[in-house]
Amino acid sequence: MDDSKKYFDLSEDIELSIIKTNSNWHFDKCDARFGVKYPGRIPGQIYINLFYFFTKKNDYILDVFCGGGTGLDVGKLMQRNVIGLDINPIRKNIRKFDVILDKNPFKKEIFQLIFLDPPYFNINQGKYTYRKTDLSNLELNPFLNAIELIIKKFYPTLKLSGYLALIISNKREKGEIFYDLGFLCEKIISKYFKLIYRISVPFENTSYHTEKWRQICLKQKIILIGTRDLLIFKKCNSM
Repeated sequence: MDDSKKYFDLSEDIELSIIKTNSNWHFDKCDARFGVKYPGRIPGQIYINLFYFFTKKNDYILDVFCGGGTGLDVGKLMQRNVIGLDINPIRKNIRKFDVILDKNPFKKEIFQLIFLDPPYFNINQGKYTYRKTDLSNLELNPFLNAIELIIKKFYPTLKLSGYLALIISNKREKGEIFYDLGFLCEKIISKYFKLIYRISVPFENTSYHTEKWRQICLKQKIILIGTRDLLIFKKCNSM
């Protein structure tokens, strides 16, 4: 193994160039090694950076909205113990879990990092499940209430000085109504955690970044939301 990769706590299969040293984590496509096709899938490179900066080998990590299992695959490569939950698991190594109805099954202060990649409000309504407790089927206030419920539910399982990460996109309806979900979620989570980083994560890996959509935007004179907020919080106190 390259000595520099050993020093930087990276597998020989991970290039150092993937690690971002600024607050713009721009990846133009998903690494095919991590996860399977799934609505709202994010690049595994985002997980690599999260795990590199905020965890170490053998740490336990909770991926609450595990989706296609990208976090599990990255964790295996980087020698992290990732537990994945999802309301509609599509892989055997993802635990079925309803974040609203089910109780927290984990011991206190077991996780070094909790990662939340929830549905971005109702942008993908009906694409995951039709359950009333699926966050993608909720209106704004119930969605925000669910975010706070999740925070309080899993707070005891995060180690003191551990981290909570949330990736979220804002939403615009009919070109006029704007929902600043990043700000609204930050306001809620900051009651429990200290915000330490706000990272921009562009949407370059989605179908909206195509010539077809460019022509639609030019014709209708609309500007698509092209980035997400990745908010990193630190646990400074025991509840």
